[in-house]
Amino acid sequence: MEAVDYYYHKTHIPITYEYILFDELNDTEDDIRRLIKIARRVPSKINIIKFHDILYKINGFANELRGASLESINQFIQRLRKANVNVFFRSSNGIDIDAACGQLALSRRLSLFIINIIY
Repeated sequence: MEAVDYYYHKTHIPITYEYILFDELNDTEDDIRRLIKIARRVPSKINIIKFHDILYKINGFANELRGASLESINQFIQRLRKANVNVFFRSSNGIDIDAACGQLALSRRLSLFIINIIY
């Protein structure tokens, strides 16, 4: 948070936070309270992003992540708005070709990994 303070006081540019909601991971009342506190620290906005399922499996914790439902996302956003937090639900493009936020980068990394194995 020191970096946020430093950046804002040097630039006077409001901070934008990108927040992906995961089911039963970061969608609780405690998470909402923390976001409210962070958003009030300096002028800012929060973009809520829907998690995009990845069709292939990866090892570890990321394999178990599940996106919050649209109903949960809307309730989360309403709680933030009720606290006068500047919050938006970011639209997603590219889902139909597995190129939405987070999908393409992982897909490319996996493709490069597969290419390295083959050659």
